[in-house]
Amino acid sequence: MSRADLLTGLAGVAGIALVGLILYRGLSSDVTPIEPTPEDDQLSQTDDSSHTHTPEAKPIFDGWTEPKALLLITGEQHGYMEPCGCSANQAGGMARRAGLIDQIKQRAWPVTSIDLGGMVKRQRKQTEFKWISMLDAMRELGYRAVGLGPEDLRMGPAFLMSQHFSDPETTDQPVAFLGSNITFFDVPDLEGGPVPFTTYEVGGVKIGVTAVLGDSLREKVFPEGASNDVSTVSPAEALPGVIKELDAADVDVKVLLSYSEAFESEQLAKDFPQFDVVVTAKGPEDPSPKPTHIGDTLVLRVGHKGKHVAALGITPGNDHPTIQYELIELDAHRFEHMTRMDEHMRSYQQSINDFVEDVYNDIPEGSPPRPGSYVGAERCGKCHTKAFAKWRTTRHAHAYESLSEGRKNFEGEWVSRLNDPECISCHATGWDAQGVFPYESGFLPQAIAESRGEPDRFHLLAGQQCENCHGPGSHHSDVMQRWLDDRNSVPPAEFTAAATEVKVDLATAKESLCIKCHDFENSPKFDFKTYWPKVMHPGRD
Repeated sequence: MSRADLLTGLAGVAGIALVGLILYRGLSSDVTPIEPTPEDDQLSQTDDSSHTHTPEAKPIFDGWTEPKALLLITGEQHGYMEPCGCSANQAGGMARRAGLIDQIKQRAWPVTSIDLGGMVKRQRKQTEFKWISMLDAMRELGYRAVGLGPEDLRMGPAFLMSQHFSDPETTDQPVAFLGSNITFFDVPDLEGGPVPFTTYEVGGVKIGVTAVLGDSLREKVFPEGASNDVSTVSPAEALPGVIKELDAADVDVKVLLSYSEAFESEQLAKDFPQFDVVVTAKGPEDPSPKPTHIGDTLVLRVGHKGKHVAALGITPGNDHPTIQYELIELDAHRFEHMTRMDEHMRSYQQSINDFVEDVYNDIPEGSPPRPGSYVGAERCGKCHTKAFAKWRTTRHAHAYESLSEGRKNFEGEWVSRLNDPECISCHATGWDAQGVFPYESGFLPQAIAESRGEPDRFHLLAGQQCENCHGPGSHHSDVMQRWLDDRNSVPPAEFTAAATEVKVDLATAKESLCIKCHDFENSPKFDFKTYWPKVMHPGRD
């Protein structure tokens, strides 16, 4: 069952292009990192684009010796299947991850992948389709294990169990759902539930992987220590037994996926030095290319939103493995967008279309920022003719159409996302852009608006219109129409109040309005002084 994810209207700014290379030898404490060169810090600065590598960026695995096996680690993707951000040249994306894996296979290096967890962000019906699509993409890319973070666990045990080992085409290489300190329905070893660890072989290297949910996150997700369906114990209680099992399995390298605060993961590395690698969550979005060393354990971060991949070149030794390490940013210059991954997006969007009623019934509507309802730019334009004429020339007016047409220079095959709430939130009128939900009377896709008997919510509110900045205009326009019909019918105080309620000064627009969509993720180079002239308009005729 193949579905795909999407690029949400909100996305992340790609981090500074630092590639760190570290040669790590099991019991040796004199590990010397190779510092990034000044050339590594060069940024490609194109209009409305994020920091990314220049075409002259250092080749991947520069200075490496050929490993016996290559282990790729990702995590905290938070729903970003495509390069994060709506602008060009952003980092990340499953399609570029596929490009990285293809490059590795061209070297004939045995490669395998695992994920820390945290695949999604919200807990909605739409998120189920997203989670499935991301798992399908990981299966196609050859992933062997994923941890379960709080975001994943909120999907619920029944859903997760339905996806665990659910694809008969991948039963020979299933994707194990890992959680050594997590139990579903109080039944240890429940079929389809999280497994404490997994072992497998690639390139003659036997890898053992386990995962834990940190104590602080356990307390946040399950304040009472357990839910009706999910129970947890402390990692310190679960890991000793797992380590014994991994020792008995005679693995060459032990990896702990620790969905924990960084200080907790570092403590686990101290308490359980048997692990060669500990991957921690809750670090910065764009992590340092240099991992931390706790004794002889490599503690690393993979960042957020799928922008980076941690690569570990493993060569077994007599007692301990030699591990070469590099944090790779998935930039547009070094990694091709493999169009086969676009099918996951296509299937994902089709799932939204097929179950659009379920998707929107699951999204609560909020009260608008000011009392009133949204009426649409056409109504505003009856009086504000010059402002309306200017608006029609801007890209704001065609924002909803762009969800079907795609952005310029998109690398792959664009898939229409006209029903996708995460895109609509910044491409239509009457939505909370950051919360990703419609206000009462705000825009709805055509099928939903018509099924609810509110067709104007589709026909009048597509695109970024006046009311996204000036607020719902029903009260203002009603008062002004009464005044136009009979000036004596509107008291001066009421007229003044209605006139001023929609007024927005430039300071407010700069500080709190435009940034809702033109945030540091979607528009990392957004500058109000530069962009305002493109949409500048008179207040009234």
